Amino acid sequence: MDNVFFAVGPLVVYKSACMIALGVLLCALCTLLLYWIRTKRKAPVLMLLFPAYILSLFFARLLHWYFTASAYSGFRQAMTDPYAGGFALSGVIIGCWLSVWLLKITGLIRNKNILLDCLAPGLCLLVFFIRLSNGFTGTMLGNKNITAPSLQWEPLVRKLTDPAGNVYYRLQVWLIEAVMMVILFAVCLVCFHRFRNLKMLKPCTKAGNVARIFLIFFALSEVVTDSLRNDSVLMRFRFLHQLTPYSSFISLAQIFSLVLLLAVFIYYLRCSILIDGFDRGHALSIALFLLCLVLMGATGEFCIQRYGMKQFLLSVRAWGYLSMIAGCIGIALIILKQYSNCRRS
Repeated sequence: MDNVFFAVGPLVVYKSACMIALGVLLCALCTLLLYWIRTKRKAPVLMLLFPAYILSLFFARLLHWYFTASAYSGFRQAMTDPYAGGFALSGVIIGCWLSVWLLKITGLIRNKNILLDCLAPGLCLLVFFIRLSNGFTGTMLGNKNITAPSLQWEPLVRKLTDPAGNVYYRLQVWLIEAVMMVILFAVCLVCFHRFRNLKMLKPCTKAGNVARIFLIFFALSEVVTDSLRNDSVLMRFRFLHQLTPYSSFISLAQIFSLVLLLAVFIYYLRCSILIDGFDRGHALSIALFLLCLVLMGATGEFCIQRYGMKQFLLSVRAWGYLSMIAGCIGIALIILKQYSNCRRS
C-alpha cells in the first residue's frame, strides 16, 4: 500500500507509475529543448514522441514476457494487463532507437544522429526516474544480505523483515544507478555543448557522438548494477533449451549492454582504420577489448554467480566485482581512444 498514490473505485494510481510518467515527460521536454537549440525546429521531436512511447512499451513488455513467461498466464495478458509482470529497460532503448530510424526511413528527418544526440540526455532523465520508481515498488535490491553493521545505513540499504520476523538488510541497487544517471546526464550535456563545433575526420560523423557516449556509459552501468540486483531478467531461452544451462546466470541487460558496447567500438574502430589504415595500435585495441570482455564476463560475472561464496584472501565475489569494474574501465578507455583517433584535433 505504500506505493498507492490514490485509488478511486477500481482505478488505482501508483507512485511508481507517476515517477515513470514524470520521467517520460521530462525526457520529451529535454529532447525538445535541445533539438530547438540545435536546429530551431520542434516538429521532428513531436513526431518522435508517439512511436517512441508505443514501441518502447511494446519491446519492454515483449522482452520481459519472453524471458519471464512464468509471471504471466500468457502472451495476451502480457500485452493487455498493465498490473501483471514488469518491463525490461532494454526495450525502451530499442523502442527509441527504432523510432528515430522510422522517422529517417520515412523522410521526416534528414539527420537522425542530431536527433539521437538530443535524445541522449533525456534518456538519462527517463532512466533516473524509472530507477526512482523502483524505490516505491521495493524492487532492484541487492541479491545478498548485508551483515556488517557498519554498512547497514540508509538510504544505501533497505531494512526488510521476513515472514518469521527476522530483520535483514539489502543494498538499494536502484539508488546506485540513479546516481550514475545524474552524472551521465551532466556528461551528456557537456558533450552536447562541446561537440557542436568539434571537427571529425571522415567517415566519422560530427553528429551522433553524444548518443554513443551515452550508450557506452549506460551499458557499463547496466553491466555492474544488473549483477548486483536480485530480480534481473535472466537469459532463459524458451525455444533454445540447450543454451539455457550456459547462459542462465547472465541477464538480458548484460547481453544487451554487450551488444551496445560492441556496436560503438566497431563503429569507432572502423572509422579509425579508414582514416589511418590498420596498424599495431588497432590490433592492440582489439586484443585489449577482448581481454576486458573476459574480465567482465568470465572472471567477473561467471565467478560471481557460480563460485561467489568461496574464499581466496577476499571472497571470489569481491574479486569478481573488482575484475568486472576493471574490465568496464578498460572498455571505456579503449573506445574513447578510438574515438579520439577520429577527431581532427
